[in-house]
Amino acid sequence: MALNLDECLSADSVDADDAEVAAETSDGRPALRVRTGREADYCGVTLRAPSGEWDLSKYAFISLDVKNLSDEALSLVCHVSDSTGKRPRNYAIDIAPSETYPVHLTIGPVAPEWTAEALPGMFCNPLGFPAGQGGWAHPNVDPGSIVSIYLALRRPRRDYTFEISNVRARGELFGANEDFVRDEKRFYPFIDEFGQYRHKEWPGKTHSEEDLQARRAEETEDLSRHPGPGDWNQYGGWAEGPQLEASGFFRAEKYDGKWWLVDPEGRLFWSHGVDCVGVAGRTPTEGRERFFEAIPAGGGFAERNLVVKLGEDWMARFREQAHKRLRSWGANTIGNWSDPDLCLLRRTPYTVAIHYPRPVIQGKRDAAEVGPWGYGLPDPFDPQFERSLRERMEGERGKSAGDPWCIGYFVDNELPWWWVASATLESPAGQPAKRKLVEEMRARYGTIERLNASWETSYASWEAFLASREGFRWGSPSWVKSSDDLEGFARKHHEEYFRICKKAIQDVAPENLYLGCRFNTAGREEIAERVAAEHCDIVSYNQYKHRVAGFRRPEGIDVPVVIGEFHFGALDRGMFWYGVVPVADQAERGEAYKGYVRSALRNPAIVGAHWFAFGDEAATGRGDGENGQIGLVDICDTPYPETVAGCREVGYEMYRARADQR
Repeated sequence: MALNLDECLSADSVDADDAEVAAETSDGRPALRVRTGREADYCGVTLRAPSGEWDLSKYAFISLDVKNLSDEALSLVCHVSDSTGKRPRNYAIDIAPSETYPVHLTIGPVAPEWTAEALPGMFCNPLGFPAGQGGWAHPNVDPGSIVSIYLALRRPRRDYTFEISNVRARGELFGANEDFVRDEKRFYPFIDEFGQYRHKEWPGKTHSEEDLQARRAEETEDLSRHPGPGDWNQYGGWAEGPQLEASGFFRAEKYDGKWWLVDPEGRLFWSHGVDCVGVAGRTPTEGRERFFEAIPAGGGFAERNLVVKLGEDWMARFREQAHKRLRSWGANTIGNWSDPDLCLLRRTPYTVAIHYPRPVIQGKRDAAEVGPWGYGLPDPFDPQFERSLRERMEGERGKSAGDPWCIGYFVDNELPWWWVASATLESPAGQPAKRKLVEEMRARYGTIERLNASWETSYASWEAFLASREGFRWGSPSWVKSSDDLEGFARKHHEEYFRICKKAIQDVAPENLYLGCRFNTAGREEIAERVAAEHCDIVSYNQYKHRVAGFRRPEGIDVPVVIGEFHFGALDRGMFWYGVVPVADQAERGEAYKGYVRSALRNPAIVGAHWFAFGDEAATGRGDGENGQIGLVDICDTPYPETVAGCREVGYEMYRARADQR
């Protein structure tokens, strides 16, 4: 299901900002060639709906193809806007030279406001995103009144040329209607005994316990026919490739102009992995009992289905089969947040997630609100930070530490690095980071009067500066005047953080790698990225995009990179949310998987990419409400055949494909 929107590629429908545009054709379809200047902060185009607005309320996203016609990678920011001026946050993409990138911009579905109360605990419900919910992946626009599509480069340092074509509204919506959801006798319960949506059919849906048993037999036969790539050694390294020094542990090394991992036997290794390998699918049930036809203990639908499917000693059987599945599917790495006991069977190389009760920079929040974990940046100037991290790492002795099958450790995840300066300014006097900031500025300026003159502030004393909890409004004179000092402090914060993390890992597991903190957005966190490159063995990023061939580290940095998370999802298999990156259906999902991994293989810096996650989230939401169709298997432990086929295809060919890239 798609609606052609190529009409917006007419020169009459384009507004240009420091850019030249020309209407053309591409493969017989309308196209727009854009050549940017370099004077404006944002150089690009706005594609307007020729009739004033589009009613796209029947669609999940707008897709368009963007081809980079320049001789170096470009970074493009994109968004859509509705008639009220609302738009989601910018969607940022990096496009390699000559690459055609499939941009997908989320626009819906949007559910009525009443569903937030009637169907709580679900990021997306059978009618869509609850209106007004907002959030990092919410479309936040009215799909019934889309007026424009925006594409631009931010402060380009040279002229770039790109081509836009194939603009469409796409994506199947879930299809429930408001009257049906409001009808309690007909709609409730809407989740069956297996954890599936009751009111829809789809290929592969489980209808009975006999279906579970039949699927087990079918997959046993499938795994027997596909035991795994023939050119892998026991670790999943390239047995038929070059023989390098065998150190007995994983390491990173540049070979033939590309970064690689090297496995314990000295073979080139590219980490094709899966996160959260274990039993997923738990969902809160208290206060939502009417949602469910039957409620398993603890809301564990996936667990209940595995008991039926695998029988006695189901957990041991599940763990053994997980290793067989991964190798059969062409995956050679167990990624973040996976079952530790499954990892320690030592059948598949694995990574370990290090999380710990950490002191954080409080900002303007009350201390009680922050709690022992908090949401924000750790405060490495607090002595408890290092103590807590070291205690957590000590727990890996006799387990992953010194284990040849352990690639290494991720510490933390998607920290808001850009927040450090403002959060420190807004923290109370007892915050160690705040005290460090005041100490640094006192050493630099000597008197508060000199600081005030430099920053255009009016602190009465150093003590008043320490006690103040006011930050600087973005763009204000104080924000501009203090920026060099605050960036310098941010670097000191990052250096202390990464230094402590590196040492904690080295002291306990010197043979294993420090894999970084899984940055959320490349480029936005450049100071932290540069510091990470000085301390981490591998720098990690979570990249929810369609391609990463054009992924770029900050200029001048040459370090290996691993992608910690990526995925795609659709709404044609009974789930209510498509995850962070939507596709139209399962066939497109399998193609998107192949396209992503192949693009990562083409990037000489990337040494691996890990799919998030092994299993679907519960249809009614995990603890924080996320409920995406993001798994390689569904809630009934049934593999998604299209995605698994894509995983196999790229996994079986990946070593020769990477070696042949020039």
